[in-house]
Amino acid sequence: EIELALLFSLSTFSLSFSLSPHTLNLFLSPHTLNLFLSPHTLNLFLSPHTLNLFLSPHTLNLFLSPHTLNIFLSLHTLNLFLSPHTLNLFLSPNTLNLSLSPHTLNISFFLLSLPKISLFFIHSFSNILSSFISI
Repeated sequence: EIELALLFSLSTFSLSFSLSPHTLNLFLSPHTLNLFLSPHTLNLFLSPHTLNLFLSPHTLNLFLSPHTLNIFLSLHTLNLFLSPHTLNLFLSPNTLNLSLSPHTLNISFFLLSLPKISLFFIHSFSNILSSFISI
C-alpha cells in the first residue's frame, strides 16, 4: 500500500516522519523538517526552508526549495536540485546528483568502495558556467 503525504502550511513549522514501505511526499510548508525511513521514497520539495534526513534504501528527490540542507544515508539516491542554495551531505555508496542550483555545496563520504557518479552544473558568482564530472 502506498502512502501519500501532503503537507501544506503557510505559517507553521511542519515535521514529517515516515515509516511506510512506499511513500510519496509533497512539501509546500514554509519550514519543513523531514525524516525518511521508508524503503522506497519519492519526494518533491517546494518549501522555502527544508532540512531533510534520508535513511531510505531507495530515494528519488526533486528539490525546488530556495534553501535546502540534505543529509543522505540511503544506499541508492537520485537527486535533482533546482534550489538556489543547497548544502548536501552524502553518505550513500551509490549516488547520482544533478545540480542546476547557482550555489551548491556537495560533500560525499562513501562507506563502501562502490561506483559513484556525480554531475554538477554550477553557475558561479561571475556568471561563468562551469562543469565538473567525476566518476
